[in-house]
Amino acid sequence: MIKPSSISEIRSISIEKVAQDLKIIVKRHTCRCPFHDDKHPSMQLYESTQTAHCFVCDKSWNAIGMVMQLKRKNFQQACIWIADSNQITLEYDTPHYVTRLSNMHRTPKTTKLMTQTTSPTPTTPMVLPDEYVSRKLSSDNSFCRSLVANGILTPTQMQSAVHRYLLGSSRNDGVIFWQIDELRRVRDGKIMHYGNDCHRDRNRSPNWVCSMLAKAGKLNLQQASSKCLFGLHLLNMNGNEEAVVAIVESEKTAVICSELIPQLPCGESSIPVIWMATGGLGCLNASVLMPLAGRKVMLFPDTDPEGNAYKLWNEKAQEASSSLGQPFTVSQLLEQNASAQQKEQKIDIADYLLEER
Repeated sequence: MIKPSSISEIRSISIEKVAQDLKIIVKRHTCRCPFHDDKHPSMQLYESTQTAHCFVCDKSWNAIGMVMQLKRKNFQQACIWIADSNQITLEYDTPHYVTRLSNMHRTPKTTKLMTQTTSPTPTTPMVLPDEYVSRKLSSDNSFCRSLVANGILTPTQMQSAVHRYLLGSSRNDGVIFWQIDELRRVRDGKIMHYGNDCHRDRNRSPNWVCSMLAKAGKLNLQQASSKCLFGLHLLNMNGNEEAVVAIVESEKTAVICSELIPQLPCGESSIPVIWMATGGLGCLNASVLMPLAGRKVMLFPDTDPEGNAYKLWNEKAQEASSSLGQPFTVSQLLEQNASAQQKEQKIDIADYLLEER
């Protein structure tokens, strides 16, 4: 979360400056209201309170609220947008679940994680100590640097994503995509490497933290990590209770979309969205979707010339719907709008958005 001191700095910025950053023409503290078809200036900007009021809409906004509504962003995203427009470096609080994910759902202290001799039961997934996440939390890796260097995310957006997904850095410059479940238990960590072009380094295979610990003799070889959706820990965070869950294939796509599309249109308003990833085309099944029971879920498969990815996820969605008793919507956005060349390139939703912007 953004520190209160940084939010105070954002709130101190002139509302007229924020309006101008939003391409609103301000003259003598008035402007045309951007929230309706305003023929004559009906919005007044008040420097004393840093608010704006439209006498036609009969509504008032502060700078952050104005950005939230016009740019369809949530509170944190609006703060980041204003910060980027005004060269402000935001500071973040370390999320409380980085150092103590949840005592309620941790393995009892009497249990030795590293020296267990019996395998966990299927209903009790193995978890790693919280300190693995807190020690590795960092944007200093090939993945984060390439996203910023290629202009996909701003430095501020990248830091926001790092704290949202608790991204880590390995000793050999890889990014760690932690898999943390809805009870905030650390299931495993996927280590991947990226090139300067922001594409995965195909010469370096992904690795898993649990596998590395097992090889080092720090984890019982009989234990097997229980995978979950990347981003699942965001499900029950404050403010996400009514959010739509959007599922993509790659962790990279989830990270990018969380910054580019923090909300989805819903009638005349918008609704927050939580972006999660399966980590692979064949990793979608009813088991990983089970924690999402009762939530509205949309699946965004990658595209390909034959539409195989869409067909597979549509089939898995139907199986999950039958098993869990709720619908899982599969988006046809790419199938209907991607060009033949884009399908040949097997793009995903993030690729499509970046090419369209």
